[in-house]
Amino acid sequence: MKQCSECGEVKPITDFPKNKTRKDGFEYRCKSCKKNRSAKYYETHKHDIGIRTVNYEKCVKSLSCPLVGGRGAEFVILSCNGCGIEFRKRKALVDYWYETRGQTAFYCSRDCYHESTRKIRTLDYKKRIDKIKKENK
Repeated sequence: MKQCSECGEVKPITDFPKNKTRKDGFEYRCKSCKKNRSAKYYETHKHDIGIRTVNYEKCVKSLSCPLVGGRGAEFVILSCNGCGIEFRKRKALVDYWYETRGQTAFYCSRDCYHESTRKIRTLDYKKRIDKIKKENK
């Protein structure tokens, strides 16, 4: 049993998130108080969080971004299969996609992906039309 420092209730130790830096190994706030506090923070700072996320994602794609790898993540430089531009992706994400989906083709944006699928479909359609024309001759 442990007392939450925010709501003051005595709760079982399983209601507290783990924290190795604390003496007893658990947070001083219970999970529900921590969740409420996080939700309030997000509501008041939603706009700023969104802007930071978008800016970070844009920065990570460029090859000269100073923020890349600052938190210990490894990145891989790939070239887009649609337009040929070089861009970055997290190594863990690339490995995961390769292991689960067998994906080896990567695109710098959704637009490049959709454009390449349009080209493939168009080529398949043209091949079928040519085949039909040959059979009718």
